[in-house]
Amino acid sequence: MSNVAIPSSGERFRKAFHLEAEKSFKLNQHHVKTLAFFSPALAVFAFFDSAVGESEFNTLPLRITAALLIVPIAIRKTRLSRVNPKVWPTYWIIACTLVFPFMFGLMLFINAALVSDSEKLNDFWMIQFLVATFLHVQLISRLWLVVPFWTVGTVLSLALTVCLFPEAAAALKSVSIYPISAFATAVFFGALFDRKSDLVDQEKFAVASRIGTNVAHELRTPLASIRNFANNSEANLPQVIEHYEQSVARGEVENPLTPRQLRALATNTGRILNEVEFSHTIIDMLMMSTSENPLGMDRTEYCSAADCVREAVRRFPFNNDFERQMTSADVEYDFRINAPPILVVHVLFNLIKNGIRFASGADEPRVLIRSSRQGNRDVLQVIDSGSGISKADQRRIFERFYTTQGLGQGAGIGLSFCRLAMETLGGGIECHSDGESFSEFRLLFPVLQEPSQINPQPAIG
Repeated sequence: MSNVAIPSSGERFRKAFHLEAEKSFKLNQHHVKTLAFFSPALAVFAFFDSAVGESEFNTLPLRITAALLIVPIAIRKTRLSRVNPKVWPTYWIIACTLVFPFMFGLMLFINAALVSDSEKLNDFWMIQFLVATFLHVQLISRLWLVVPFWTVGTVLSLALTVCLFPEAAAALKSVSIYPISAFATAVFFGALFDRKSDLVDQEKFAVASRIGTNVAHELRTPLASIRNFANNSEANLPQVIEHYEQSVARGEVENPLTPRQLRALATNTGRILNEVEFSHTIIDMLMMSTSENPLGMDRTEYCSAADCVREAVRRFPFNNDFERQMTSADVEYDFRINAPPILVVHVLFNLIKNGIRFASGADEPRVLIRSSRQGNRDVLQVIDSGSGISKADQRRIFERFYTTQGLGQGAGIGLSFCRLAMETLGGGIECHSDGESFSEFRLLFPVLQEPSQINPQPAIG
């Protein structure tokens, strides 16, 4: 009998939760900074609670607490960069739940408990809680996470209010029962709206994946035939050339080939095989970028960062010598990466491809790949001398299907693949640009051990 361990239901639930939490966090990356930017407004709006909502208590402490819960997410890549990246998706779900259904529910129920019997609760609190509910749905984005966490947050706020004001249980009962249908409506339509957007993206990616698979299949078959023909020619060509030269020596050939033509004939098969290899590399890039699971890999494998960079530059399918000459590497600082080399190489392929595209028109075209230590991260930098990337594009450039190129010139999946790959490795990717003369992409890897260095360079803080 097999001794394969069967995961418990609790373990399966934990894995499912983390998977959905990661999807939610990645899907809302562009909302994280926006939420962090507006978090101080949560405290400022305490003024409206008094002026408009005629609050029965001071809501400022609750609002400040809500704002502080968002701060760690905003500074996670700077002050809190040593925290395990896997923590943040879970924190995101919990923070959104505490900020929206719990905090705003608490303000609603406490005001309902404190309002006098002769007065009616201001509709401001109901509207505010409905808005908070809708924001909670949009920010978490995953339906099976929204419903239980919204329920837990709302019930906890109601339970805490009952504990604080047991004499107001009757008033709280009427407030908590009446808006349930309205709350459910907000959850339903919010989840439906998000689900529709999610399905559109899934369908777009599925179409891209199917096209990629079909194109790869159609191209690999003739490429395999070309490779076989070239290999056969390369094996037999020396004998053919030898017999030809003997015939020329005997005067049996009227218009013999020149020595240059003979040399070209001898090397052409090698060039054909190189072109086939380049074509397969392009197909591999397409397949990995459009795969549903490009990261199904052996995480026990380790590789050298410098070797990955050299392999990427060596194998990259440059269109001409101009592109090859403008691309260089400075990887004297070496470090270990816990990943298959092919994955790191294909991430670099995407960045090199983008760098060449934008730097080709520069006065001094250049694409440089560097390695360094920055703080507590090992880093590979891909820097180009192109026209740069605007601040607005930098905020969205890693989103799937987002592209800065014209219609039909880019699918918007290369950089999203890079981000997915780096985050799965426990690292990250950043974009820095002045929007005018350069762009720099940084691949951030977790430090595994003290790296070997040929000529150690100082850390970049």
